[in-house]
Amino acid sequence: MAQPENWMQGESPASDTCAPPLRDDQQRAQRTCRPGGARSAKRMRSAHLNSSALRDCVLDDVVPPLLRSFGHKAGQAKATDNDFDTETVREFTHAILDPDESVSQRMLDEIRAEGATAEELYLGLFSDTARLLGYYWENDRSPFTEVTLALWRLHRLVREISPEFRRDARAGGGSTGQRALLTTAPGEQHSFGLLLVSEWFGRAGWTILPGPFDTDRDIGRAVAAESVAIVGFSMGSETHLDRLAISIATVRRKSRNPGIGIMVGGSLFNARPELVARVGADVTARDATEALALAQRFAVSRQWAPM
Repeated sequence: MAQPENWMQGESPASDTCAPPLRDDQQRAQRTCRPGGARSAKRMRSAHLNSSALRDCVLDDVVPPLLRSFGHKAGQAKATDNDFDTETVREFTHAILDPDESVSQRMLDEIRAEGATAEELYLGLFSDTARLLGYYWENDRSPFTEVTLALWRLHRLVREISPEFRRDARAGGGSTGQRALLTTAPGEQHSFGLLLVSEWFGRAGWTILPGPFDTDRDIGRAVAAESVAIVGFSMGSETHLDRLAISIATVRRKSRNPGIGIMVGGSLFNARPELVARVGADVTARDATEALALAQRFAVSRQWAPM
């Protein structure tokens, strides 16, 4: 598997333009007044998580709209007690960044004890935590070593929960007989979202060809050796767009299946769907569930049905 997202830069010092951090008792009172605040306060006390004035200022003013911009589809808000608000996401992000791994494990155990399912963790808490770590990288909030370790921990948590996640669907049948190749583009390091997509496809009975692939030649050999219905590429930034276009052209040229479908995903394509045509792909999906739904329809009809 590819190394976790290499989000690197140093952490900026606290800014004197932000209000000074609240005292512990003020923070607890403020959290308790928010929806889900008592539960958040309990987690915060158990994790002993401290933030700089700059981090608190940024997270209060910037992170909520950031997470909303990459959130669930309009009108698809969850109506359960396990909805993860931005307070919970940032607390868990701080916990996953903590040098003491038991901090994040304790918080996750509490969340799961409150009834959160594996699917809710995958699509909610883990995905939003990965996005927030990406924000830290893009804005020089956390150093390379901390963020890389945090992403490695997220990968490990997904792997630990995977048997339970897949077991939920086993009663419905086994393999679909369909194959998908899911990979990052050559040179791309953003692999966490791809891991979640692989979990959804695997649970639905798809056979996943292992990646990532170092070169276009390797990708070409893989799709020439076996008949693959779908190839999915994960892209995290615009840097490798031209290289992705070359990879997609290679897949179409080398594929044993002349009607192979090409899907791309990642926050870049969510924000700029016009790039799908630029790289020569067929479609993009906003999250793992949509990616699977599109692939299932394509496998049956050989057409990309709109969602």
